[in-house]
Amino acid sequence: MNNEIDKALGVVQDIEFNPPVERKLNPIQVSNNEADIENDYAYQRQNFYNLVERGSDAIEEDPLSRLSLSNNAHIEVVRALMALTNRLMVLGGGGYNPWSVGRCWTRIWGALNGLEAPEMLNVENAQILRALRFEGNSRGRNPPEHWFSTLADEPNEGPVRDEIRARIGMLRARLI
Repeated sequence: MNNEIDKALGVVQDIEFNPPVERKLNPIQVSNNEADIENDYAYQRQNFYNLVERGSDAIEEDPLSRLSLSNNAHIEVVRALMALTNRLMVLGGGGYNPWSVGRCWTRIWGALNGLEAPEMLNVENAQILRALRFEGNSRGRNPPEHWFSTLADEPNEGPVRDEIRARIGMLRARLI
């Protein structure tokens, strides 16, 4: 590594984990498992920089991933990591539905700045969302009203599947 970068950032460890997931992954599986493993990892490395990528393509409304997260899961993970470290870099990635990306990332930036999302958006902000277009996808041709009126997704909870628990266990053993 570049010596100047080392001096500026301190020691950086090149450790990555990106658990494979199956279709219909739900927010409970993420909030109960991903946050736990990321919390364990961040706690042990409080003096290191922690980087987390929150891809909006994992949100149920995205047409490609076939995952079933809500943007609430992204916010829970970011807040959990913020509580454990003062060296957090959050990156975006993925996301083809402009409403999902915009609503999720507005909430993430709000959380990073200690702000709660309003329950309902004011008229001016709703108009910004109404002006978006995503006509190449059936969901974009007839978007639901909540894509314009609120930033928070409806909870989308489900059971934590055994295969997810097993994968998280393998990752935890690798990192701890």
